[in-house]
Amino acid sequence: MSDNLIEEDNKENTATLEKIAGDAVEQMAQAYMVQDEAVSPQGNDAQPVEDVPIAGNKPANVPAKFWDAQSNAIRIGALVQSYSELERKLSGSMPKPETDEDRMAVLRMLGMPESPDGYDVDVSHGLFDVD
Repeated sequence: MSDNLIEEDNKENTATLEKIAGDAVEQMAQAYMVQDEAVSPQGNDAQPVEDVPIAGNKPANVPAKFWDAQSNAIRIGALVQSYSELERKLSGSMPKPETDEDRMAVLRMLGMPESPDGYDVDVSHGLFDVD
């Protein structure tokens, strides 16, 4: 009997979390639709994004920086801002080198010497020689 109650409670909690997650995604989508792509979600022309209240304790998969313990809610505005920063950083990543020349330029920037003689290899232990 208690197993059935636990299973029903788990189903209800799962359904509640799925609804909250869906609502959060909808709010984030709305926040992005009302602003220009060049403006951050917290910019002047962005509509405020409401927090999503949760019944019960903080979900385990919600980081503390996105949880408002006073109102028992997920901080959607902070979540959207963090996501935007992540997108901005990743879009500024260095592109994959297309040619061998580009690849060599990247390797040199990372510290590869111009020739094998540029490496400082210590073989004083005697197990092998420089080849």
